This record gives sequence, C-alpha cells and structure tokens, in this order.
Amino acid sequence: AEYEKGIYSPEHTKNTYQEMANRAKEAIKAGVDVIVDATFKNSWQRELFLEVLKNTKAEPIWIWCQAPDSLIKERMEKRKLEGTSSDALWEIYLKQKKN
Repeated sequence: AEYEKGIYSPEHTKNTYQEMANRAKEAIKAGVDVIVDATFKNSWQRELFLEVLKNTKAEPIWIWCQAPDSLIKERMEKRKLEGTSSDALWEIYLKQKKN
C-alpha cells in the first residue's frame, strides 16, 4: 500500500486506532492486561486512547522504541523475504519518519 492511501489513508488510520482502543477497553474491563503495538506517531492517536480508557483501571505506559535506520531497513527486508504478514515498506517508513 502507498503512503496515506488504502490502509494507510488518514480515515483508515483513524478507524484502526478507534477499533484498537475499543478492543483494549473491552479487554481491560474483562480484567485482561493489554499491550498495543502501534506507532502512535501523532498526538491525536495517544489522546484517543487516553480518552477511551479514562474510565477504566488502565494505567497507560508509553514506550518509545528507536533503532538506527540501517537496522530498520535490514529488518524490513528480512520480513519481506520471510513472507510475513507485514506490508511495511522502507519507502513508507521514510515518509512516516519525515511527517
């Protein structure tokens, strides 16, 4: 998929984050610990989660992960060769990083 098109479109991204927040909330209400793996690169994405989870017992912890571009590229190329379900492409990563 191209950057900001298809599954990366702003509308699809908003729907995806809303659905993740809703599922996290339901799991938390059921007493399940939750880990959400996403970029959360925009403040609205973090704010959405905080808003959805505010009336739960959740105590969100944000973890910032970093790696050198060379390692990220290596891992993306490896995933592509292994045929994983990830469609993350180096070009998309570079565009996300710029914005």
